[in-house]
Parts: sequence; C-alpha cells; structure tokens
Amino acid sequence: MPDEPNRLVDSRRVPGASWWNDGPAVLLDFRTSDPERAVHAWHTALDALLGVCPVPGLGRRCVRIYPGGATVGFEAPGSVLYDAVDLNEFAAEVALRLRSLESATEKARRLAPDLAVSFDAPLEALVDGGRQRGVNVLIGEKRVTLGSGVFAQTFDAAALPHALPDGLRDIPLALVTGTNGKTTTTRLIRRMLDLAGFTAGHTSTEGVFVGTEQIVGGDFAGPEGARRLLRHPGLAAAVLETSRGGLLRRGLAVQRARVAVVTNVGADHFGDYGVQTVEDVAAAKLVVAKALVPGAPLVVNADDPVLWPAARALSERTGVPLAPFSLGLPDDGMHAEMQRSGRGAWLDDGRISALLDGEAWDLGPIEDLPLAFGGAAMFNVQNALAALLAAHALTAPVAAIEDALVAFGASPDDNPGRMNVHPYRGATVVVDYGHNDDGIAATVPVIGPMPSTRRRVLISQAGDRSDDDNRRMAAQILRLAPDDVAITELPGYERGRAVGETSESLARGFEACGMSRERLSFYDRASTGAEALLAAAQPGDLIVLFLHDDRDAVLAALRKG
Repeated sequence: MPDEPNRLVDSRRVPGASWWNDGPAVLLDFRTSDPERAVHAWHTALDALLGVCPVPGLGRRCVRIYPGGATVGFEAPGSVLYDAVDLNEFAAEVALRLRSLESATEKARRLAPDLAVSFDAPLEALVDGGRQRGVNVLIGEKRVTLGSGVFAQTFDAAALPHALPDGLRDIPLALVTGTNGKTTTTRLIRRMLDLAGFTAGHTSTEGVFVGTEQIVGGDFAGPEGARRLLRHPGLAAAVLETSRGGLLRRGLAVQRARVAVVTNVGADHFGDYGVQTVEDVAAAKLVVAKALVPGAPLVVNADDPVLWPAARALSERTGVPLAPFSLGLPDDGMHAEMQRSGRGAWLDDGRISALLDGEAWDLGPIEDLPLAFGGAAMFNVQNALAALLAAHALTAPVAAIEDALVAFGASPDDNPGRMNVHPYRGATVVVDYGHNDDGIAATVPVIGPMPSTRRRVLISQAGDRSDDDNRRMAAQILRLAPDDVAITELPGYERGRAVGETSESLARGFEACGMSRERLSFYDRASTGAEALLAAAQPGDLIVLFLHDDRDAVLAALRKG
C-alpha cells in the first residue's frame, strides 16, 4: 500500500457523548502513513500549545489509532469548543509536519484571550446543575433548554437564570439507532405511545413529528431535530431516530434516556471517521447506551453476529441491562440476559412472545402484523420486536402495544417509503428506502415472489459509498430478476464525487454482476426516473422504486393513479 500523504480529513465540535468521548469534546481525523508517530507528536505539540493557551476545564484526551490514520482530540466545556477546535488543529498540523511548532505557538498565544473569554461560567453552571438534577440540557439555536417536553424550560442563551428553576423533569424518551430499520422502528414505537394516550413525537430522516403532525420536514435524525422536538411544550413522550452521521459528527443529542434500541449493524460507510469494520460500526452505534439512566434497558438484536457479542461485552463492563430480541427461541446467552433485565422478545412457532418486567406474554401470530407481509418481511418482525420492548420500557401498556402491532402498516401512510405496495394502472409499484445491500437483501423475500410479466427497478446512491459497496448493492438488486434498471442521480448527496460519478459506479457494479449496459437507463434525479417508469407502466408490471429522495412527489403521483 503506498504511503498515505499527511492530511487533515475532518475537524469538529462534538457536544455530546460519542464513540471517543463521554463529555463535550473537539475531535479531528487525519491520514498518515505512520499514525503512531503522528499521535505521539500530537501529544507533544498539544502539551506545548496548552502551555501558552490553557483550556478552562480541560478534560481527558481522546485518541483512536487505526490503519492509515487516527482520531485525536480532548474533552472541554461546551462553551469553549469553537476556539478549542483551532487549538486541536494547530497541534495536529504540527504533528503532521504541515506547520512549524513556532508558527502554531504564535497562533495559540493570539487565541488564548478569545478562549478565556469564551468560557461561559453561568452556562457551565447550568449544565452541571442539570447533570446533578438528572435532567437533559439542550443547547443550540441561541437557546438553552432544561428538561424536556411538557416539563421543559427554555431560556435565551444571553439571559440565563442564576439557579436551576423548580419543577424540571424529563419526559419518557427513547433513542433508536442501527444500520437498517431505524425509521420503521421509531414510527412504530411512537404509534404504540399514541395508542397508550401519550402526546408523543418522533424525529427521523423524514422530519420532526408530534403525533401525525409534521413540525418540520427533512433529515432531522440528529441533535437539531432532537432539540426541535423536545422543546415542544405539549410533548409527553419522544422517540429519537439517531443516525450514524449524527453520532459520529456531533455525538448524542441528549444526556438521559429511558431506553435505547440498536436494530442491527452492517458494512456501511466504511472509511468515515475512522470506521473500518462492522465491529467499529457496532461500537459507534452502542454509544446510545451512554445516555441510559441507571437501570434503563438497551434493546438489542440477539441474532446479529457482531452486535450481540459487542452488546454483551458492553453490559459486562458497564452493568447496562440488555433487553434482547430474536427471531428464534432464546438460547442460553439470551436467556441469561433476559433473566437479569426481566425483558426480551422472541418468536415461538410463529408467535410473538415477550418477557416484560419479568412477566411472560403471548402477543399473537406474526401473520396478524401488516408489517410482516404474511411472514415474508422478517426484517419488519425484528423491528416490531424491538419496538414493543422499547415502548413497554416507556410505560406503554401491553394492550396499546398489541393494538399497534395489528394496525401499523395497514396503510402506506403509516410507514411512508418503507415497503409500500401501490396498485398503479394495472401494475404493482413497490416503494422502499433500500439504501444499502443489507437493506435491499431483506426485501427480496417480500418482493421476489410477487407476480409480474415485466420487472423494472429504480435505484440511486449517495457518493460516499465505495465502488465495492455499489457492486454489492447491484448484486442484491439482481436477485429481484429485473428486466431493466433505472439509475438516478441524488442531487446534494454527491459527497465528494463529481456529478454522474456515482451513477457510473453503480453501472459498473451491475455490469460486473452480469447485467448489460443496454438494460440500464440514467436520469438526473429520482423523481425524473420514477416518472419515466410510471409513464411506461403496463398491466402486469412490477416496478420497484428504491427512493432516497423525491419520495413525497412520487407517492403523490401514485395516489393520483
């Protein structure tokens, strides 16, 4: 492998706990052929710079070395993170020989007064008070919020109270993460809370919602979405979809939650922020456990061969109780964890069984779940098992959970963009998210047996997936036996690639898997490709639209027929 040129890849503030840090921190990633030497040099340079530019409330250093690079940084009070980012960059540039120590020291001297002024003693006192009081503290948009939902109090950042107000509390709150299934699980938990009588809300890659009302649209599966939701004055319970990107860029949005869910982990986004393996993905996702209040369960997929042992090791280190779920009967390991936590869910001869606060329940056959597609969509059965455990941990009664299981998914509006089946002019149209090979593979048992005279598939991809990722995704799509495939651009998701480059990468993937280029077509965006396929729809066609973008416009066209 050729030597990696020395370069900074990313530098960021991380206000919440993450893979690397437990409190607010500044982190950066760099590439180099000798990361161990560079990390040693970073320590030396940082020591020197801190001598002329001390950081108030400086915390521990955060270091992770991996092949070809490292992540380095340090914990510090949230109010000084903007200036601390510069200091961390100065030290890394010295370590990578991109800047002299003399130059970095001079810059650090000029930075020192700004950093000292940045320290906001009243804000840090509130943060510390919130930690001691045991409530979430949300900082952003020039506001500080203590508590959440109906119990929250929000203040202008320039006019903070001198002491914590009385009556601060948090509403029941769940975090949901994983490689696939996050949005469906989040929506289903919220439905269970709705039926339990809560005024419940959720965040996701689709927006911020309270009940069925969309407060704002867009990808809000990160800290900003959490703040927007948890500041809602009428909110009594919340479910936060927690994305990989948000966890790695900004850390956890909250400090306290009553339950966390990890649906699964897969080979996705390798190379970002030092994520090299599926084991790294598991470690990054399991960060949600850092927000759990004492005794709160971590709901985790016991069938996942990487996630499950990682979760058990985490539980052994920290004491976090596990609430496992499985598509089979509990083995000895799962049974042991359920005995400790009093919670778990599994399938027994096609029926949903659960242990909830130590009490056994039979929640009926999976055939009664619209999401299960008669048992073909086992990935959605996993989502349902995770959701019921999380909802019960948020105090939803079993009756509300049962009602949601047999209702959710009967209408495409329950779970838009996730395995929706629409009749269209004699054709059948399936709309799904399908953003990676594992996600598409999970749909094959559902879509594969659907009758058709002609099969057409639409697909697109973000630019940060590798050529190998795209080839694997093409291989899974070909399991659906398409007659032709429409490849579309994703404007705004190029992520370092030139326009058209990702489409070409997908095309090469299909060719490598045996599909000729003549059976591929190309479009400038998903809505344009979908319109073309729908306009050419014939009775008996099966049209599969894996939509990452333009979904609402396509669904509107389908409803018009």
